[in-house]
Amino acid sequence: MSQELEHFPKAIPYFRKFVDENLTVFQEDMREFRTYPEGNYASFYRDNEVMQVLINIYYNINETFGDLKIPETFASPKALARTWNSFHIFLKNDDKLFNDVYAKLGNKDEDFPFPSVLTTIDTDRRKVIDLLEYILSLDEVKKHLEENVTNAPQADKVKYTIAERRVFDVIIITAIYKEYEQVIPLLQKGSIPAFKDPSRAIYFQGELQTNSQKVIKVLVACANQMGMTSAASLASKLISRFQPRVVSMVGIAAGISGEIGDVMIPDIVWDYGSGKSSLVEKRNYLGIKKEVEEFQPYRFPITTKQDLIGQLIKITRETNISDSVFNLGNQISFEHKPQKLKSHIGPFVSGSAVIANDKILSQIKSQDGKLIGFDMEAFAIAYSCGVSDITPQPISIILKSISDYGNKKKQHKDKDDHQRYAAFTSANFLILLLTRHSEIFDFN
Repeated sequence: MSQELEHFPKAIPYFRKFVDENLTVFQEDMREFRTYPEGNYASFYRDNEVMQVLINIYYNINETFGDLKIPETFASPKALARTWNSFHIFLKNDDKLFNDVYAKLGNKDEDFPFPSVLTTIDTDRRKVIDLLEYILSLDEVKKHLEENVTNAPQADKVKYTIAERRVFDVIIITAIYKEYEQVIPLLQKGSIPAFKDPSRAIYFQGELQTNSQKVIKVLVACANQMGMTSAASLASKLISRFQPRVVSMVGIAAGISGEIGDVMIPDIVWDYGSGKSSLVEKRNYLGIKKEVEEFQPYRFPITTKQDLIGQLIKITRETNISDSVFNLGNQISFEHKPQKLKSHIGPFVSGSAVIANDKILSQIKSQDGKLIGFDMEAFAIAYSCGVSDITPQPISIILKSISDYGNKKKQHKDKDDHQRYAAFTSANFLILLLTRHSEIFDFN
């Protein structure tokens, strides 16, 4: 008998049976509902967040719990029990979302039922919650959750206080210091906050005054390393701790087209490295069989709120915000510097590696013909906002400027100047957006 069945003779078969019966259903629901609003499903209040719940359910069951083997997948019985428990807490946190949506729609007329997207996803979610509550009620699981529980204080741990109200209106996250240092001079009344963080992230706080004379409190955070893991961890922690209205990421990224310094604003973002890589047998032009690697991407995108994107499109087209940023950057010079700054709104992707490879670049471009750029963190920021347990969830807005094109020419002789200019334009674009057009973020 396998180790997992020795420890969980009831829980493992029950969970596997549930997955066999329901995972395909969740996948079909996800595929059907992902077609809207272009398809037959009307938009409704917080619809993007509701859709994200179903994506989270499918992704977690298929990836995290796809193989329940101990110790190959889970290091110990306790690790599996705790992961089940964490998944249960994760799904229960969405009670706030669904209660808010139901209350907002306030539909008591049987002739006009709640949207099927909403009710179906909520039903799927409750199925998984019921599954996990049964598993967590089993003695064979409970004993692993109760082991080594202690209430003794740990003096070496940093104590965090979760805010009951908003502490900062805006949190700006950067992946590297050269991005961070372009943001902090733009804040008024700047200072180093007193709180401690064992992750070695760097913080700076300050204020911005909008054109309507409203004061916005801002926290700038520089992650301790590049990549989605660090970005997601930092964003999730700051969202829970400070209850921001807006979480933004600024900095440098690779562009598909456009000029150095151009600002990219994703309207949809996904992890380009999520998928299945396999060897398939194909014939070359001589008819000889050969195994070649084939990658099938799993595209589970997160969309920026459509009303916000509509307002951003209008602002970038009808105002001089790009010209203002360009003029502010006159002090940064390099060979062949563009004589105009543009902004690009469209699909954007993130991955786990810095790209300077034409072959990989071609694979990334093939995922969407309208792709505007890619980086290593944007998806993590959007995902963290989309799964946060505060109400209302924070608005995520990514502003990354082009510093290179992700190809073999990445090591350009003016690389440092390109990166400094890109970090400058993205930071200044965001600050002007916050001060000139704060109404689109509804800070009230």
